[in-house]
Amino acid sequence: MNKKIYITTLSLISFFSMSQSTFATWDCEVLTGYEKYNCQIETHCKKYKPKHITFKTKAFEENIQTTWEDVDIYTQSKQRYRENQNWIYSCSIVKIQQNSLRTVKEKLLKVDKSGTLSSTLKKKIELKITKLKTLSKQKECKITDKKSIYSKKDLLIESSYQLCDYSFYLEYTKEHYTNIANSLNINVDEIEDQSYGISYIARQQANIQEDIEKERLHTHKIFHLAFQSYIDYENNLPIHILLELIKQDFIVYRQKLHQTLSPLNQVVYKIANAMSIH
Repeated sequence: MNKKIYITTLSLISFFSMSQSTFATWDCEVLTGYEKYNCQIETHCKKYKPKHITFKTKAFEENIQTTWEDVDIYTQSKQRYRENQNWIYSCSIVKIQQNSLRTVKEKLLKVDKSGTLSSTLKKKIELKITKLKTLSKQKECKITDKKSIYSKKDLLIESSYQLCDYSFYLEYTKEHYTNIANSLNINVDEIEDQSYGISYIARQQANIQEDIEKERLHTHKIFHLAFQSYIDYENNLPIHILLELIKQDFIVYRQKLHQTLSPLNQVVYKIANAMSIH
């Protein structure tokens, strides 16, 4: 793993792992709710906003809505964050696969003087690139860089912005659930119609706050593991493609060797037959 990127990753994780109150400015602290969340994003996450994106992520709205209509805002936000990060990683993988194959195709045509290997692999490579283009459209990827076979830095910036955004949104959900009606997942008017003990309400709110805090810690831990896994994949992809080329080159060599040796074997066989007649 690149030392500079590794240090950057650790710095980002340490940055996000600290208490969110550390980042608070008085301007944002005088606000509440979703307005405060927007202020924090503008103040603290803007510096991580990527100039180029591989996928247009879905925002965390005030009343977030997903395909799960009856699920609480916290569960829905978890689903949205995971979907955003999954698509970012997926599109980054598609990008480096496409660019790696394009590079191989260009280099192969220049190096292979005989044209045998390139004629064998060119159509296969083009077919794979076509499939990746189709997959990229299906995933709605926004791939503008068609040359670089490495995307660690861009992925780190893009996924870090999502982590920053989600971290502050979790703080917003904490505040959201300090409202008794929200923590009990009922309408405000229903509170008076039903009897809820103080201990029950306190326990419900404490459980929700604990779950959100666990999610925050879990998210930061997984962020590092996911990025490390991506780096391993990106570093090994060129090696994998080169091994495939070596395999195909060996097959071509074996075929040519067979074509060359076969006539020689026939000559030896004919000589042996001629000598046996006399």
